[in-house]
Amino acid sequence: MNIKTIAVLLPCWLILLCLSGCGHKPYARQYKIALVHSYEEGYPDAERTRRLLCEALAKRGLSCDFREYFLNCDGLLSDKEEEFCSDFIDDFTRWGAHLVAVLDDQATYSLMACGNPLLHDLPVVFSGVNYPNRQLLERYPNVTGYADAPDYLNTVRMLERIMGKSRVCVINRNNVLDRFIWEDLMKQFDGQGYEIYCGRVGMHVSTHRKLGDDLPSLVPGVNWENERFDTTAIVRLNSDSLSLTQVAWTGYGSRTLCLFTHRNFITVHSASFFQNPCFATVNKGFGLSDYALGGYFATIETQLDDMGQGIAERLRGRMPAEQVRYCAKRYVVNWHVLQRYGIPLSCIPKEYTIMYMPFTERYRYTLLYMASLFGLLLLLLIGFLIRSLSVERRRKHEALHSLRYEHETLALAISGSSTYVWGVWKVRGLSATRTSMRLSITRVSVSLWTR
Repeated sequence: MNIKTIAVLLPCWLILLCLSGCGHKPYARQYKIALVHSYEEGYPDAERTRRLLCEALAKRGLSCDFREYFLNCDGLLSDKEEEFCSDFIDDFTRWGAHLVAVLDDQATYSLMACGNPLLHDLPVVFSGVNYPNRQLLERYPNVTGYADAPDYLNTVRMLERIMGKSRVCVINRNNVLDRFIWEDLMKQFDGQGYEIYCGRVGMHVSTHRKLGDDLPSLVPGVNWENERFDTTAIVRLNSDSLSLTQVAWTGYGSRTLCLFTHRNFITVHSASFFQNPCFATVNKGFGLSDYALGGYFATIETQLDDMGQGIAERLRGRMPAEQVRYCAKRYVVNWHVLQRYGIPLSCIPKEYTIMYMPFTERYRYTLLYMASLFGLLLLLLIGFLIRSLSVERRRKHEALHSLRYEHETLALAISGSSTYVWGVWKVRGLSATRTSMRLSITRVSVSLWTR
């Protein structure tokens, strides 16, 4: 192969090498996903939900373009919700969505209940659903997803371990979802030794406040005043029949806490009526508020990571073995709320997960150990450098001393060089004279012998 051929082929080889090094990612398919929210546009979890879902999909090698829809279920009646959902289905079908991702109970239910036949033609993945509607799901085998069934009993037991025996208030209305929640709660607490109050709330609160004594506070920083509870009481606060004054009077109890069972326009503001931290059986808004201390549920991080896995499966043409799968629950506590109410970490059982703790707090002892080790190494390094400098200075001093000695010796040698040369010349001259005398004597002897 001559030089001209190499010069022509070399640019082609370089281009092919660059293209092979870039890989296939720039040419990966981008999927269109319609993301349907149950709540209003701009609700606190909206931005976090999208970000976590994008991260979950990117982790699985998927590039997605989202178009978001907000149902605003708190501001609509059921008929209007279904009408809006039907319009959503028409719109993202025209857009060419490859998949529909649905969040929470209201939007998931209304999308299937609206009866729009176009929904049958799209893969649908839901998440954050607490009570999946099995009858509707049977009609839509293309709808799959993840649920987080509320565990009221274990959440209250967690509350007792941290806060002690208390009055636990549940904000509950007369709509279908709230009634279903209360029925499920009653089933879980049946026969478990808890007092349940549905009505007669004022009498219950007055009785316990009169029975109060000077009990010591179980949790430093939390004001328990003088109410006494031998058994935790579950109280239903029906916000459709109680006035704000009654709710506020109940919530001001020294051993009264609120238990969040779902999100609506009433529960998001109800925490302001309670002077003590609240607990939750759902992850809605957990980590964003300064009043929800903890609960037993699947965190939003777990929920959306599972959803990302489900979306990846459906986009790649695989159907899950089960239409509804359940997310893993954890006992979680919000570190910022602990700080707000002055609750020490010693009150939190070791098996509970402390979330949203700053890095410097979570690894404080590790960082202190590393800082101490680094300080020790730094001192050793400084000692080594000081010793090295001392050795180097001593070597330089010895070298300078030696140089001075050689310089003095050389100066003496130069100054005595003329005497040395004269002496050598004198010795050489004397030797030459003696040699000459010997030659003369030899010649005289030879002359006499010949005669």
